[in-house]
Amino acid sequence: LCPRPMPTITFSKTGDTFEVPSGTVLLDYAQANETPQAFGCTVGSCGTCCVVVEAGAENLNPSDDEEMETVEMCTSEANARLGCKMVISGDVTLRPADV
Repeated sequence: LCPRPMPTITFSKTGDTFEVPSGTVLLDYAQANETPQAFGCTVGSCGTCCVVVEAGAENLNPSDDEEMETVEMCTSEANARLGCKMVISGDVTLRPADV
């Protein structure tokens, strides 16, 4: 059997792509590696890490009410999520939200 390829995170604004193990929290990966994603408080209340999921939303954990409250304070864009709350299980493409 061929091993499953690792999920990729693509940042469409820069074109940077990173392979990550399935189940990776974007915050943890970004803090350990050089990625173009900014973070602030790291607990889902500041909105610094607000991104728009351009592709692969089905490959993320579901958002909760607390995350969506913060997102709604930051942007009205559809498919916005907080990077610090995202768990990657498959390929995703992200861009910064217009805040």
